[in-house]
Amino acid sequence: MDTNNEKAFENDEKIEKIARVGAVIRELIGERSIRKTAEESGVAASYITGILKGRYLPSAEILRKLAMPKAKPQNGVTLEDLMIAAGYQDDYIDIIPSGEYDEDIFIREITENKNDPFAAEERLKQHREDMRKYREESHRFELTAEGAIGRKLIERGIEYSVALRYEKRIKGYKPDFPLSISNHKIEQWWFDFKYFNDDKIPPNSLQIKFRLGKYMFLESNAKRKISLVINDSEKFDEIIMYRNHLSYRGDLSVILLDKDTYDVVSEVYLSYFDENDHSSEILLINKKENMKNEKES
Repeated sequence: MDTNNEKAFENDEKIEKIARVGAVIRELIGERSIRKTAEESGVAASYITGILKGRYLPSAEILRKLAMPKAKPQNGVTLEDLMIAAGYQDDYIDIIPSGEYDEDIFIREITENKNDPFAAEERLKQHREDMRKYREESHRFELTAEGAIGRKLIERGIEYSVALRYEKRIKGYKPDFPLSISNHKIEQWWFDFKYFNDDKIPPNSLQIKFRLGKYMFLESNAKRKISLVINDSEKFDEIIMYRNHLSYRGDLSVILLDKDTYDVVSEVYLSYFDENDHSSEILLINKKENMKNEKES
């Protein structure tokens, strides 16, 4: 790709991000005025207007201010939703539990709460410990999920090899576990992992919506399949409601792992490259077992 094409691609990508984050911020504003949102978040009204009009791609710091509890974000919009929309979903941002307080809030409580600063300080310590444990659990889930996927592929007689990790993001997206598949219409199978912890992540349909939304901007590819791997049956049921309602043209599925054993429980296609031709379908779990597990659940 020559320099001019590269610049054009980067510009198109930035325009897409601005449009996505603008849509999420409209949800965040809700029924409030821009002026009221500015007062509660500390972000200038003129800057918020500029984002909504497509002039600016806000920084992570601006998004953090808009998503803080004191800013009163509407419609369940979280920092993660904003970060994903803006293409900032790196490994750290991706595992921030929705609804958690920002550390700045705890620190402010320590300095402002003269009656009991120690209580706020203890909450900050607990918050940091929760985050540490969550990251450990999330990393453990990813490693265990990779092993479970590998075992299932071998059981199904599907030949595969681990592809090189993607160093550069493709339109703000990078697969967690990319595989090359042999002797099949699907030559690339990309897996994304999302670990849910009931104590840290409350139900949030918008969070799911924008997690799926990051796939919508990828170019169609008849030889590629993407699967989102999760560990929460309620989130799984919520995600499969989007089946046949996504604008993404490509093979996309959601896979549920058992919370305790990490066995593959179910896999459901959300979309196909060709809705009239499912011959490229490839599953980690056979259809009989899939149907049996769905009935039991």
